[in-house]
Amino acid sequence: MCCSEDSEPFRLIQTNSLTEKYLSFVKTMPYFQTWEEFARAAEKLYLTDPMKVRVVLKYRHCDGNLCIKVTDNAVCLQYKTDQAQDVKKIEKLHGKLMRLMVSKETHSGAMETD
Repeated sequence: MCCSEDSEPFRLIQTNSLTEKYLSFVKTMPYFQTWEEFARAAEKLYLTDPMKVRVVLKYRHCDGNLCIKVTDNAVCLQYKTDQAQDVKKIEKLHGKLMRLMVSKETHSGAMETD
Protein backbone atom coordinates (compact mmCIF):
# COMPACT_ATOMS: atom_id res chain seq x y z
CA MET A 1 0.00 0.00 0.00
CA CYS A 2 2.83 2.35 0.81
CA CYS A 3 4.47 1.77 -2.55
CA SER A 4 1.32 2.55 -4.53
CA GLU A 5 0.84 5.80 -2.63
CA ASP A 6 4.44 6.78 -3.35
CA SER A 7 4.16 5.93 -7.04
CA GLU A 8 0.94 7.89 -7.65
CA PRO A 9 2.45 11.34 -6.93
CA PHE A 10 5.44 10.42 -9.09
CA ARG A 11 3.18 9.51 -11.98
CA LEU A 12 1.25 12.76 -11.53
CA ILE A 13 4.49 14.76 -11.55
CA GLN A 14 5.71 12.87 -14.60
CA THR A 15 2.42 13.52 -16.42
CA ASN A 16 2.61 17.22 -15.56
CA SER A 17 6.18 17.50 -16.84
CA LEU A 18 5.22 15.71 -20.06
CA THR A 19 2.26 18.04 -20.48
CA GLU A 20 4.51 21.06 -19.95
CA LYS A 21 6.99 19.71 -22.51
CA TYR A 22 4.16 19.15 -24.98
CA LEU A 23 2.75 22.64 -24.42
CA SER A 24 6.18 24.22 -24.85
CA PHE A 25 6.63 22.16 -28.05
CA VAL A 26 3.29 23.40 -29.36
CA LYS A 27 4.26 26.99 -28.57
CA THR A 28 7.48 26.59 -30.58
CA MET A 29 5.62 25.60 -33.77
CA PRO A 30 5.06 29.04 -35.25
CA TYR A 31 3.53 29.61 -38.66
CA PHE A 32 5.87 30.97 -41.32
CA GLN A 33 4.90 34.43 -42.53
CA THR A 34 6.10 34.03 -46.13
CA TRP A 35 5.73 31.13 -48.51
CA GLU A 36 9.33 31.35 -49.74
CA GLU A 37 10.75 30.88 -46.22
CA PHE A 38 8.43 27.97 -45.55
CA ALA A 39 9.17 26.22 -48.86
CA ARG A 40 12.94 26.50 -48.35
CA ALA A 41 12.72 25.22 -44.78
CA ALA A 42 10.41 22.34 -45.77
CA GLU A 43 12.71 21.23 -48.59
CA LYS A 44 15.74 21.44 -46.32
CA LEU A 45 13.98 19.44 -43.60
CA TYR A 46 12.94 16.77 -46.10
CA LEU A 47 16.40 16.45 -47.61
CA THR A 48 17.95 16.13 -44.14
CA ASP A 49 16.15 12.84 -43.39
CA PRO A 50 13.53 11.76 -45.93
CA MET A 51 12.47 8.66 -43.98
CA LYS A 52 11.28 10.64 -40.95
CA VAL A 53 9.48 13.54 -42.62
CA ARG A 54 5.73 13.59 -43.11
CA VAL A 55 3.43 16.17 -44.65
CA VAL A 56 -0.06 17.01 -43.43
CA LEU A 57 -2.57 19.18 -45.29
CA LYS A 58 -5.63 20.44 -43.46
CA TYR A 59 -8.48 22.57 -44.81
CA ARG A 60 -10.95 24.29 -42.48
CA HIS A 61 -14.05 25.22 -44.44
CA CYS A 62 -15.47 27.41 -41.67
CA ASP A 63 -12.35 29.64 -41.76
CA GLY A 64 -11.45 29.12 -45.41
CA ASN A 65 -7.87 28.32 -44.31
CA LEU A 66 -5.53 25.73 -45.74
CA CYS A 67 -2.67 24.66 -43.50
CA ILE A 68 0.37 22.61 -44.49
CA LYS A 69 2.58 21.09 -41.84
CA VAL A 70 5.93 19.39 -42.47
CA THR A 71 7.47 17.59 -39.52
CA ASP A 72 10.06 15.00 -38.54
CA ASN A 73 8.90 14.88 -34.88
CA ALA A 74 11.80 17.10 -33.84
CA VAL A 75 11.04 20.11 -36.04
CA CYS A 76 7.57 21.21 -37.09
CA LEU A 77 7.10 23.73 -39.89
CA GLN A 78 3.68 25.24 -40.58
CA TYR A 79 2.15 27.59 -43.11
CA LYS A 80 -1.46 28.77 -43.20
CA THR A 81 -3.23 30.69 -45.93
CA ASP A 82 -6.61 31.68 -47.26
CA GLN A 83 -5.29 33.01 -50.58
CA ALA A 84 -5.98 31.10 -53.82
CA GLN A 85 -2.50 31.75 -55.27
CA ASP A 86 -0.91 30.19 -52.17
CA VAL A 87 -3.03 27.09 -52.60
CA LYS A 88 -1.39 26.50 -55.99
CA LYS A 89 2.06 26.93 -54.41
CA ILE A 90 1.20 24.43 -51.67
CA GLU A 91 -0.06 21.98 -54.28
CA LYS A 92 3.19 22.34 -56.25
CA LEU A 93 5.43 21.81 -53.18
CA HIS A 94 3.31 18.89 -52.02
CA GLY A 95 3.63 17.29 -55.45
CA LYS A 96 7.43 17.72 -55.42
CA LEU A 97 7.71 16.15 -51.99
CA MET A 98 5.47 13.23 -52.97
CA ARG A 99 7.49 12.56 -56.13
CA LEU A 100 10.69 12.55 -54.10
CA MET A 101 9.19 10.24 -51.52
CA VAL A 102 8.33 7.59 -54.11
CA SER A 103 11.44 7.99 -56.28
CA LYS A 104 14.37 5.61 -55.92
CA GLU A 105 16.97 8.20 -56.88
CA THR A 106 19.23 9.85 -54.38
CA HIS A 107 17.63 12.90 -52.84
CA SER A 108 20.68 15.16 -52.82
CA GLY A 109 20.20 18.03 -55.20
CA ALA A 110 16.91 16.63 -56.50
CA MET A 111 14.82 19.58 -55.34
CA GLU A 112 15.37 22.98 -56.79
CA THR A 113 13.43 26.10 -55.99
CA ASP A 114 11.11 27.10 -58.82
